[in-house]
Amino acid sequence: MPDPMPDRAEALAAALGRVRADVTPALAPPVRRARAWVDAGHLGLPRSVNVECLNGTLGDAVDLARALTGCEPIEVYAEGTATGLVASLLMTHGVVASLVVADAPGLSSITARLIGSHAHTEIDLAAPAVRRHGPDGMRLLPIGAAPAETAAGGSPDYTLHDAAIAADTTAAAHQSIATGQPVAVPQEAPHDEHRQRPGQPR
Repeated sequence: MPDPMPDRAEALAAALGRVRADVTPALAPPVRRARAWVDAGHLGLPRSVNVECLNGTLGDAVDLARALTGCEPIEVYAEGTATGLVASLLMTHGVVASLVVADAPGLSSITARLIGSHAHTEIDLAAPAVRRHGPDGMRLLPIGAAPAETAAGGSPDYTLHDAAIAADTTAAAHQSIATGQPVAVPQEAPHDEHRQRPGQPR
């Protein structure tokens, strides 16, 4: 059984001299804009998310699914080869995620489609807007400026905890490929016991 993630994250930070760099789509402006609309309740409660990464990693796809829904992976079932895989995630609050990762020479693309109880949205990291589909039809939502960087002393937007979740989910997916069975993703208690599910009334 893997060690608890906070302990592993601390060990990783110590081994790296407490310096680590991660590149993640979770901080991209289209993702932040879409998550803001989720938090505001414009899509209702998140139900499912589909992520496609061409020349990305499974960790990228996991980061994106978590960033858009605010939910955590519980179990993963995956099938794949050395050049691509498809993973199905069961996440907290009953949210499900379908993640497709593939090598595509000459291409680089990360897209997502988030389905809510009232509407859905489509995100393309290369596009200047987020598309929202609802009862009023399709609307283009401008990205606008990304949120300001974390103030000194505040919590960073992407931490070793987040990197550990992506790594653990990736490891579980490869174990699932090897065994042909769903594999549980290591869990830990959330940092904030009162964290609100995106889309819930405030």
